[in-house]
Amino acid sequence: MSYESKFNLRARWRMMRHSPPDGDGATRWRCPFCSGFLRARNFSRTMRRSKTVPLVSVPDGCDRCCNGILTAQAAEMAWWQRITYGTTAWRISMGRRQLVESVNAALKGVFTDLSRGFMRVLGTTKMTVMLGFTLAAFNLDRIRSFRAKHALDERGVPMERPKQSRARRRTGTWSDLIETTSDPPPE
Repeated sequence: MSYESKFNLRARWRMMRHSPPDGDGATRWRCPFCSGFLRARNFSRTMRRSKTVPLVSVPDGCDRCCNGILTAQAAEMAWWQRITYGTTAWRISMGRRQLVESVNAALKGVFTDLSRGFMRVLGTTKMTVMLGFTLAAFNLDRIRSFRAKHALDERGVPMERPKQSRARRRTGTWSDLIETTSDPPPE
């Protein structure tokens, strides 16, 4: 996606967690230059990194990238996300969630309705077995749908599609019954 490139570059400026939360919930963080997310000509040690790491410009006179490792308390971490919003990794992760939500929707109405009263057996073991059969049937339905969409046979080999033939001309229409001439109609 075109907008993701700007989010991916913005994500390079994020701080990286240096250590997990301690007993009080405080975490320690490193700057993007120390973490290896960015390079700058002012910081010579960052220039030894791969050329795939973005090169950014910083104001002249900056000889250090940071003042060391920062500590953030647990109260400051309420809005922290593991995967930065809008990036390619975030889109891929949300795509997985959408698949799970579509399966949940299918099992709650489109394919079957797993609401109260769906199974009329008692006992956890019996319900688990019945749910297993239901999920197996759903998987078979998804496989059948995929094969039909991609025109695959039982072995997964593409099938020959029949050649499209032109529709027949209609017969028995008014134009067949009425003779068409260039003469004007009689008066």
